[in-house]
Amino acid sequence: MACVDIVIPLGMEGMGWNDNELRYALRSIEKNFKDLGQVWIIGYQPSWLVNVKYVRALDPYRHNKDANLINKILLACTQDELSENFLFTSDDHFIMKPVSAEWFEKPLMDNRQAKFDRNKKLNRWQQRLARTEDACLARSCPSNCYEAHIPYMFNKKLYPHHMLQFDYGEGIGYTLASPYYNSIKPKFRLPEENTVARVNHKVKSRQELDDLVNDKMFFNYSTHAFDDIIKTFLTERFTEKSKFEA
Repeated sequence: MACVDIVIPLGMEGMGWNDNELRYALRSIEKNFKDLGQVWIIGYQPSWLVNVKYVRALDPYRHNKDANLINKILLACTQDELSENFLFTSDDHFIMKPVSAEWFEKPLMDNRQAKFDRNKKLNRWQQRLARTEDACLARSCPSNCYEAHIPYMFNKKLYPHHMLQFDYGEGIGYTLASPYYNSIKPKFRLPEENTVARVNHKVKSRQELDDLVNDKMFFNYSTHAFDDIIKTFLTERFTEKSKFEA
């Protein structure tokens, strides 16, 4: 497969930890993504970034984070230089093992995330998952969940075509990957034990974190879980400066 670009949307308010999450995410990409093309940063631009394509974008939705992200992905899709297929990822998603673009041609589907009791009080993320599922079913599409917090491959023409059919700016909005994939109905891959380490709680020790990540291909964490143990882990795991750092 030809080189595939990376699109990373960043909130205009900037990030914590001196933007180091992005620093280590980029190091993980350069080290482990075999078919790396250009890196596109959409939104906020840290001062130390070099050798990337930057497009400024604001965050008009105060209570709908995914709508801001979708807007930025749609903006990226309008860029003539962007590769036809590109990987969307976030500053807190890390590629831990070598992987080629071909792996992402089958998106990771994980319906376990959407298994919750709708009769109970749902948090905002669960509400968004439920609204996305309902919207897909209303369009006679599958209602699978493609929100595994890892890089996902989108097509720059198909993503706008399908996402613009969803009113993602209304209310709590929709998730940013499931409407697209349920519309195009791709062949997908199911999660395996060695695929993703998702840390949703504060770990008690570095050993606990090492055991969770172990031989996983991808690593990510929730805001609640982020602490000094994760900071140290990333600092020690990705020591080599990338070409994206001044």
